Amino acid sequence: MPWARAALDLLYPPTCSFCEKRLLPDEQTVCDPCRASMLPADTWRCPRCGATGSGSAPDQGKNCPRCPAPEARYAGVLSVSRYAEPAVRRCVQLFKYNQRLEMGRLMADMMIVRMGNPLRALDDRVEWVVPVPLHWRRRVGRGFNQAGLLAEPLAEALQMTCAADLLRRTRHTRRQVDVPVEQRESNVRGAFEVAPEYGEVSIPGVLLVDDVVTSGATVAECARMLCAAGCPQVWVAAFARG
Repeated sequence: MPWARAALDLLYPPTCSFCEKRLLPDEQTVCDPCRASMLPADTWRCPRCGATGSGSAPDQGKNCPRCPAPEARYAGVLSVSRYAEPAVRRCVQLFKYNQRLEMGRLMADMMIVRMGNPLRALDDRVEWVVPVPLHWRRRVGRGFNQAGLLAEPLAEALQMTCAADLLRRTRHTRRQVDVPVEQRESNVRGAFEVAPEYGEVSIPGVLLVDDVVTSGATVAECARMLCAAGCPQVWVAAFARG
């Protein structure tokens, strides 16, 4: 009830999950300065892959440092921030490992606001939003798939279909964060499949969603399986990039 919530807020004023300062009436979960600290001051966006960066922009017609390798089956990765930022790392970790679902809502909101226009520009190339799946063992342990909780509101905001069960994780793997970078590709090789009931993925393209993209091995393997099933184009949206 609204009055009960107001009474609780009066007795126990809500505070920022990061700096613990009291939140202002129009702030939720995280105060505005802490939220701003998660947003890098990017000065350019790559016209090829959608990545952003600061400093000197890439030469016109040339790949940026974030463009996927020629053999990658995904076109680009759009992200809100950099995982190296302390506030970003804390936000992701509270969401995934401490069941702080309000952090997931914050992340989804920031993805919609920060990446909404670039993602809408893909509307003729992307039709479905697809979360990177978790193996059932990890999902039971965590209680949710963090990528799914980001994909659903993003699909709604973009007015696209969220095909949450299009991809399946067929093999339990070590967490990528615990695997040396040079072994991450082999760690997830063959760990995904397109659900057989979908048959051929005959749509313009898919927007693959994950919370963090670091080496890119996981999204690369997901994209490989989607393309093998007939999907002509895969783009990636993530809250943070390593």
